Amino acid sequence: MVAGAADITYEQAAFALARYTAGGNLDATFSGDGRLTTDFGAGGDYAYGVCLQPDGKIIAAGYAFNGLNDDFALARYNPNGSLDISFSEDGLIVTDLAAGEDKGLAVGLQGDGKIVVAGSGFNGSDADFALVRYK
Repeated sequence: MVAGAADITYEQAAFALARYTAGGNLDATFSGDGRLTTDFGAGGDYAYGVCLQPDGKIIAAGYAFNGLNDDFALARYNPNGSLDISFSEDGLIVTDLAAGEDKGLAVGLQGDGKIVVAGSGFNGSDADFALVRYK
């Protein structure tokens, strides 16, 4: 499984995921062709980290543009690539941490199943380390 971004238009990007088989081919059981994009809204949405839960669900984390600046962004997918609406109403969570640019850059799972996203948050004068834990 890999995560990144795909250009939708010149000014808009979306989370992009692809899953490969052990043989290196795109896995057609994931989203029909092995790849998918997820748009959080207008502007740039970039996935920087991906992890797999024990139940096969997929977590992608990064950041999404809110119209003014970037916020932490998190998406959870079912093993087939559909968004997991049991995670939130639409499978997506956006978290505004600081006064400016917030960038989620890595994601992991704790032993108790909680999701942890690490990155940075701009406090108005410089960027600070930022860490968020989700249930």
